[in-house]
Amino acid sequence: KFEKKKVFLHFYAEWCAACKTMADNTFKDPGVIASLNKNFIPIRVDVDRQGETSALYRVKALPDTWFIAENTDIIGRQLGYIPPQQLKKILKSLLDDAAGQ
Repeated sequence: KFEKKKVFLHFYAEWCAACKTMADNTFKDPGVIASLNKNFIPIRVDVDRQGETSALYRVKALPDTWFIAENTDIIGRQLGYIPPQQLKKILKSLLDDAAGQ
């Protein structure tokens, strides 16, 4: 709330192949990095180390990505690997929706 930014909450595990692919491809894309840093508070949650947070969001499969509004409402969720171009479209859509409200 203080920063007036949405939260990008990404659940992963070291042993998860799709999570590694996302870390190596999606999270290294300059456009993804720029959008996340400018418009979101990005949080990565290791399900093996932060079990309570994972349980709170009922994470059952990985990767699991949540989008949370400034007022803490859940505004989206995407299971599985998200390629860079798709994530950029999702982030833009969330920002466009917020701007239209």
